[in-house]
Amino acid sequence: MERKKLAVGLVIDRWDEARGGAERALADLARGLAARGHRVVACAAAGASLDDVELRLLPARRALTRGRTERALGERLVRGAEDAGCDVVIGVRHLARVDVLWPHGGAHAATLAALRSMRAGRDVPAKAPAPWSRHRAFLALERAALDGARGGSCACPSSCGASSPSSTRRRSTGS
Repeated sequence: MERKKLAVGLVIDRWDEARGGAERALADLARGLAARGHRVVACAAAGASLDDVELRLLPARRALTRGRTERALGERLVRGAEDAGCDVVIGVRHLARVDVLWPHGGAHAATLAALRSMRAGRDVPAKAPAPWSRHRAFLALERAALDGARGGSCACPSSCGASSPSSTRRRSTGS
């Protein structure tokens, strides 16, 4: 029995595997999906083309704060994937409306706690970012994605996702 071929939207702010990290991981995922016959559409504010991937560049529009800019960009990129007819939308960063949140480095809250501990040279408990911080917006977007109407699944290739608070994720797979 042949599996249904899907149109998969991959949403990230910069589509450039040379940057490494999430960008490279998403490019690898795109190659694997395309090799299996799926249609892959990358929606990004900036980036370079990749074989077998449709690239839709949707530049960011600046807003008053970084958090507002990120929210607006996320909506614009997800809408781009929907307009392209994608069956599934996978987002890597700070997106409120995706079918699968795939935080390459783990949940943002866990990342902030790890960064804080690393800087202190010891384990330091997580604390809420300042109200004006872009990280507060990032955490709110991550929570909205996981609690949202589109399913809120989280597939995380990092062990950070497995250790994230259950209130910020529904399903996570650690490596």
